[in-house]
Amino acid sequence: MIGWVAGSALRALLVMLVFIAPILSSSVAEPAGSVVYYVLAVCIGAFVGLEYLHKYPSLVEFRYAPPYNRLRFIWFAFVVAISVLLLQDPPALAAITAFIRPVGTILGHLLDFPYSAVDAILSTVPLGTSSQTLDAIRAAVGIGLTGALLSSAYFLLMVKVSEWPKNSGQFNVWTNLPLIDPVSGENIVDTIQRKAKVNIMIGILAPYGISVVLIVLRSLGIELLAAGTQVIVWTMVAYSFMPLHALMRGIALWRIAQLIDEKRRSDVLGSALQTI
Repeated sequence: MIGWVAGSALRALLVMLVFIAPILSSSVAEPAGSVVYYVLAVCIGAFVGLEYLHKYPSLVEFRYAPPYNRLRFIWFAFVVAISVLLLQDPPALAAITAFIRPVGTILGHLLDFPYSAVDAILSTVPLGTSSQTLDAIRAAVGIGLTGALLSSAYFLLMVKVSEWPKNSGQFNVWTNLPLIDPVSGENIVDTIQRKAKVNIMIGILAPYGISVVLIVLRSLGIELLAAGTQVIVWTMVAYSFMPLHALMRGIALWRIAQLIDEKRRSDVLGSALQTI
């Protein structure tokens, strides 16, 4: 019990630290924004902690199918760190930034071709943005999207090679997929496969969707990418994390649908053999 509570508290603390990282590393004082960030970080951390404190499911999926959520959190924290380093350039971490920036610049330029995700986000940058900020956005998106693709490929490989989630023990649909009713009237395999396809499509189109939102906001007079480095950081985080989140969820759901279908076929075959 103590270990369970300690694990939940640790998860909550890590989530809060990641969410307040941009405000802690910012060299610009924004007292009003700071309060919002801290309150939001505490609320999200508390939600995660309480979610993992209880054994019964609520909203978090694949709680008992590691390392699904662990991999997503690691990537989320990494994207936040990369965006903070490149866009806020904290002096205390200048050596790390100097190492990361050339890598991001190379990846950003490689992915910056017509109609690419990098080209889409750069087209939403307000006129008059400094070349330094523009290069930082390109580098952050370059690293973020490359990492999202590699992480998705790694998870797919883990599904194929390690037979996730069977390597984590027995998989319970109700506790790991609380938002899907396994006893509903419709075919659960068809439902999960449909959700998997939708998530994979969202993962592919997410960067373009975010770019469209930024363009619509611009038409309404809201220049989100001119609202300060913290807003830009979180925009870049969403731009890089949402594709990974949706792709991983799509891959995971497709795998679960496959396992359920295999189980049903084996049960039907077993019943047929018993009648012979």
